[in-house]
Order: sequence, then structure tokens, then C-alpha cells
Amino acid sequence: MKEVSHPLIVDLVYAFPTETTYNFVLEFCPGGTLFQNLKLKEKFSIKRSLIYFAELLYSVRYLHKKNILFRDFKAENVLLDFYGHLKLTDFGLARKFQFLEGR
Repeated sequence: MKEVSHPLIVDLVYAFPTETTYNFVLEFCPGGTLFQNLKLKEKFSIKRSLIYFAELLYSVRYLHKKNILFRDFKAENVLLDFYGHLKLTDFGLARKFQFLEGR
């Protein structure tokens, strides 16, 4: 996550290990998860849905340009910032990949 810097991806502020765990301090996103927001509203307007979809595509495109595969897409791993924009989080399953010519 250190090599990732994008406005639609949660920033890693600090990381430190203890004897039994690894701890990550991430950027604060007060809007909650996309899952929580969808549960409260039951459905989003078409305009809001299209904005969210575009933001997800924009962030995934950035990750793919960095050869990072985000493999844990679900509404619980998408946070909303103070302004209501999406932020991808939880890179536990993300992997670097190498592009092989012809594949």
C-alpha cells in the first residue's frame, strides 16, 4: 500500500507490528461503508450509482497500471470519505502481477 497514492484509495498513514499482530493506521473515512449506506437508503439514484461506478473504475484502472490486482470487491471494502466519494480499502487479498506477453 505504500506505493499506492490515489484520491480514491484509502491512504496508509502508519504501520507497526506488535508481538502478535500487524497494525495499520489508515485515513479516516467518516461516511461509513458503501454497504451501510446502501442498507440505510435501500437503493441509490441512477446518478449516484453512475458516479460510484465511475469512481470504482477509475481507482481499479490506477491499480492495474501499477500491476496490482484488487481481489476483494464487496460493499464492505468501499468506504465513503467526508465528501461522499468512494475509497477502496482492505488490500489483504491484493496481489502484484506481471503481464505476460500474449496472455
